[in-house]
Amino acid sequence: MRRFKQLNKRLSAIAELVREGATVCDVGTDHAFLPCHLARSGKYGKIYASDLNPNPLERARAQIKHQGVDVVLIQSNGLENIPPCEKSQDCDVVIAGMGGELIVEIIENMPTSFRNLNLRLILQPMTRQEDLRQRLNNSGYEIILEKVIFERGRNFTIIYAKCC
Repeated sequence: MRRFKQLNKRLSAIAELVREGATVCDVGTDHAFLPCHLARSGKYGKIYASDLNPNPLERARAQIKHQGVDVVLIQSNGLENIPPCEKSQDCDVVIAGMGGELIVEIIENMPTSFRNLNLRLILQPMTRQEDLRQRLNNSGYEIILEKVIFERGRNFTIIYAKCC
């Protein structure tokens, strides 16, 4: 029997926000723990894990192979190389564990094909949460929910937003 690393509190809180049946993209996936966890549940559509750099992609590839799950791995700058969701399909984009200013840049450079009423953003900035909130509001996104998770001696803010 394979043993799988259990998600930490921060990633578990993010996973709880992903809508059942949605196509999911984890931008900046690193080890792909979250996409693998989602894929094991069988409750989601297509699952993409992306990262800009080759080293995190290799770690993700090893994790996906170890867990034997169906996760599509793509090298991409933000959502640049990710196939868009169907207009009728729920699409959840996770961007977690990076600075708020980088998350803003990824959202602002998001291909227009992603911007539809079925898009949800699950964001977990490490810094500059207030700037991220302001930019989301100025760009027409509605913040639906915010959660604060305390783990390893610090607070992590998770922002759940929907497209205009």
